[in-house]
Formats: sequence, structure tokens, C-alpha cells
Amino acid sequence: ENLNSNNRTLPAVTFTAPKLDQQAEWEKTVASHIPLKSHLPFYDSVAEIGTNLTKEQIEDNAAYYFQNRFGSKTYRLENQKHNFTGYGYYFFCADKKAGLTAVYKVYYRVTIKVKKEHYTVDLSDFTLENQHAEVSFDYLMNKAKNNDTKSKNILASFHNSNEDQIKKIFSTMTEKEHNGASTAFNY
Repeated sequence: ENLNSNNRTLPAVTFTAPKLDQQAEWEKTVASHIPLKSHLPFYDSVAEIGTNLTKEQIEDNAAYYFQNRFGSKTYRLENQKHNFTGYGYYFFCADKKAGLTAVYKVYYRVTIKVKKEHYTVDLSDFTLENQHAEVSFDYLMNKAKNNDTKSKNILASFHNSNEDQIKKIFSTMTEKEHNGASTAFNY
């Protein structure tokens, strides 16, 4: 009997990579946390006025935000209705290695509404531009959901920038030092 292993054939073995759940992968991304309303980005937050500030102080702080911290001089303050609206823009870079081709300009609307016990902050009506051309948000979302890394990075930068804008608003709204800021109207 020949004990030489050369005569034996091993069964064919194939290794398959485990299938990744595309939905689970999508939910891990920053882009999946972008709040949507009718398939468009819409950030809304509600905060209670609390006992430290009055409704009038909150309104003064909202006016101060648009006059001194908002990224644009295009704003409208409707004091009788307790609504403050501004149309602004900001820039972000989605990939520092790509340089200027990765710089995006985002136009958006901020609305602050002051009610009895709370105020709301909404960021909406977003338009993204890259190299002076509009970029479709739906297109970016669909590409990101299909695991396109570049689209995921763009949307992550977009989301982080919007979160920073909201933090800037809330820090301004809760500061006591802006009380008595003059309310200007820009129509």
C-alpha cells in the first residue's frame, strides 16, 4: 500500500465572504442620521424657555443671532408674529486632499419661532453647490445608500456643518448677555 499523499486528492474548498447587510452598513454612517421631511433635509429642534430667561429675552437673543452671528445679512425679523427667519450660506470641504473641487456651498433657511414656553429652530430649504453647479441631494443620498464613499463623505460633512449651525443658535439663544439687543428689521 502506498502511503504517499501524492495520490490523494483533496476535496475542493471554496471560501465565501459573509454577505454584509447593506441596510445595517447604511445605518452606521453619519449620512443616515440626516433628518428628512419629504425626502429633503429638515432639521428641527424644540427647546423650553425655562425659568432663566423670559420670552422677550429669547426674542432679543434670536434677533442678536441674526444680526451678529448669522452667516448672511439676508434675514427678516417679524417681531409681531414672534418669527425670525434668515437665508444664509456656508461652505464646507468634503475632502481636503481634493482641494477646491471638494468645496461645497450650502444655501439654507433658518427659522426661529418663539412661543409661550418654548422656541423652535428649523433649518430647511437647502441647496448644495459644487463648482457653481447645483448638486442634487436625492442623488447624493441614493449614491450614499448604495455604498458610494464619496457621497457618504459629502453628506457627513453636510450633516456635521448643520449640527454646528444648530449648536451656534442654541448657545446664542441661552446666553443672558445679549438681553436688550436692539431689534432691527430687514425686509
